[in-house]
Amino acid sequence: MESIAMMKRQFRSAAILMSLSLFGTIPGVTALAGESSQTPALELNIHLCHTGKRQAVLRVFADGRLQASSPENDGRLVEDRITREEAQALVAEVKAAVSSCDLSTTTLQSELSEHSRQTGLTAEIQDADDVALVVEMDARPLEIRCTALGVLCQRFPRAERLQSFSAIHDRLMNLTAIVQAGGRPAAEKLALKASLQMTAEHPEIRPWSIEELAMVRARPDGSRYIQFRRRASGSESASTEEVWLTSIFETPGRETRVSVQPPESVIR
Repeated sequence: MESIAMMKRQFRSAAILMSLSLFGTIPGVTALAGESSQTPALELNIHLCHTGKRQAVLRVFADGRLQASSPENDGRLVEDRITREEAQALVAEVKAAVSSCDLSTTTLQSELSEHSRQTGLTAEIQDADDVALVVEMDARPLEIRCTALGVLCQRFPRAERLQSFSAIHDRLMNLTAIVQAGGRPAAEKLALKASLQMTAEHPEIRPWSIEELAMVRARPDGSRYIQFRRRASGSESASTEEVWLTSIFETPGRETRVSVQPPESVIR
């Protein structure tokens, strides 16, 4: 489990690397291939089980352009931008994680089969969507797919490749949520709003950061649901994890509501 925890800590530090890149190119990070191409350097997609259609979640381009699924989940894409260096740092982080764990659809399936055999729990989840990561490896695009990622992560907490893939997914979903929130300045305002309520109720807990923004959902009437999520200290195993949650409910014409949900151990 130590290696799984290390991988998750590495991805929590990715935002620090991206911040450093604002002040210059990070040592060891080279320019991305096909930088003028319209092909994303990195993609996160969902393949819907009932229709077989691919739904774009996040696209990262070499020049720093970002495209994310609309928070209204209406098929549109919303856009934002990071620096070219930040894009390089993010893609380099993902490629390093994929290489270090020998991640592929085949190796994931093999690992799941072995853990299924060891535990007696099935790795076959019916009517579940596929999460798909697409990244260029060795000058060709590599697609890594996993069905029912969240369910399997809880079912097989010691499956290291699976947990590493989940860490990549969480990192990219955080970036997706930041884009959906309206970009970094807007996400920082939401983090401040969530932090004020968190520290008012639990002054011993550190404030929220935009790297912990987990979800942004919107409705056509302008209402929004925003969620910040943090694993409680000492809870690294996906099967026993405890989390802090702060939710923001925005409705036009009404006062914004902020709700804090502590881990069960704190409630007890």
